[in-house]
Amino acid sequence: MSIFASCTQQTIPIPFDPPQTVTIRALTGREMDAAQAEHLKALVSGQTTRGWAALFKRRVSEGVVQTDADVQQELRDPLLGFDVYTIVAAGVVGWTYNTPVTPEALADLVYAAVDFFARQIMRLTQPSLFQTAEDAERAEKND
Repeated sequence: MSIFASCTQQTIPIPFDPPQTVTIRALTGREMDAAQAEHLKALVSGQTTRGWAALFKRRVSEGVVQTDADVQQELRDPLLGFDVYTIVAAGVVGWTYNTPVTPEALADLVYAAVDFFARQIMRLTQPSLFQTAEDAERAEKND
């Protein structure tokens, strides 16, 4: 992996739309900061944050009380604290669709695609966010 984000790219299949692929790149430090700032801005201004509707629906169906395990699971989400649209806008560099990658095309994506692309971009940018506790412990022992 290069220290330059533009040199760290990967082409991956889109599992829910074969045979299409997407080419992504790692985010720069400034882009990571921008994704966090956008999330913070949305949260502070009271805008709906990523995945809130599904989380709210799940909480209502389960009852409002959360267990410690529920909270821990939500805290382990690698995208927690990041704006997925900022991540996708910065990290998607190409795809096999006839539509070019433009801000308008990115704004037209269904949420499943946005979430998938954002997760893959973050996995490429900062793989440690996707480590399990056991993986992190093993890596620490090997260092």
